[in-house]
Amino acid sequence: MNAMSIDTLGRIFAGQIRNWSELGGPDRPIRLYARDDRSGTWDTFKSLVLGKSYRLDESAKRYESNDQLSDDVSRDPGGIGFSGLASVRNSKLLAISEGNAPALKPNQLTVASEDYPLSRRLFMYTMGDRTPTFAKGLIDYALEEDGQNLVAESGFISQNPIAVKPEFDTSVPESFRRLTSNYQRLTVNFRFAEARTKLDNKAQRDLLRVKHYLRQHNRDASDLLLIGFADAQSHELRAQMISELRALSVRKALGQAGVANVAYTGYGHYMPVGGKGNLRNGRVEVWIKNP
Repeated sequence: MNAMSIDTLGRIFAGQIRNWSELGGPDRPIRLYARDDRSGTWDTFKSLVLGKSYRLDESAKRYESNDQLSDDVSRDPGGIGFSGLASVRNSKLLAISEGNAPALKPNQLTVASEDYPLSRRLFMYTMGDRTPTFAKGLIDYALEEDGQNLVAESGFISQNPIAVKPEFDTSVPESFRRLTSNYQRLTVNFRFAEARTKLDNKAQRDLLRVKHYLRQHNRDASDLLLIGFADAQSHELRAQMISELRALSVRKALGQAGVANVAYTGYGHYMPVGGKGNLRNGRVEVWIKNP
C-alpha cells in the first residue's frame, strides 16, 4: 500500500480497521505505533487525523521518541505509525489524501508549500516591541537563509525556496501541463487569511525569500509566473475570479517588495490539495522559467 486517505488513517488508528486485508493488503493484523500525549507530533496527528470523529485505540504502543517509533515500525511488517519527517529513517512513507484531492507524499515541495495535508507550521511567539535583543536576534537568524540551511541539514524542511519539476499524476489537466511545461515550481506557496485576498503572516516573509532567490540565481521578475487557485464556489466563474484576484494580490505585494510586473493567471477551483472548504485550496503557486 502506497497511499491512504486521512479518513482511512483515522479509522485505522481508532481500531475500526484491524487487518491489512480490509484495505486490499495481506492477511496481517495491523499494529499501531503512536507518539505519547505530551508530544506536539501527537497533538498535530490528533487534530488533523483523529479530529472529533475518532479516538486512538488502546492497543497503540506509545513512544517518547520519534526515532525509536520509526525504527520499530520499519521492523514490523504489520506496523503503522506517525513521526516527524526528519525521523522517518528506514520506514516507508505513505502518500496521504484529503477529500477528492490526489494523495501526496511528504517531501521538500509538498511540505514547504503546505500542500501535504499533514504538514504543520511551527510558530515562534515574541513580546513584540518588548522582545529582548538576544531573543530577536535568535528569531531573525532562525527565519533567515543561514538558519534555514541548518534546518535542512537537521533533516527538516527548509523555507529557503528551491526550484523543482513536480511529478504530475493522471489527475492534472492537460491545460495545466501546457501552462507549466517551460517552468519549474518554487517550493513556496502564498496563502491567505480565511475568505480573504490578504496575505497571511508567513507570506509576508516569503515575499522576501522569493526576491532573494531571484537575486541569488541571477534571475528577474520576467522569469516568474504566479498561478492562483480557489476553493470550490457556487459558480465556476466566481472561483476563477477569486483565483485571479489572489494571484494579482501576490503580484502587487511582490511589486511593493521590489519584484515588479510578474506574470500571473488564475486556475479556478481545479487541482485542489484538500477537501472542499479547506483553506489550503486557496493559494498562489510560484513557477519559474526553466534555466
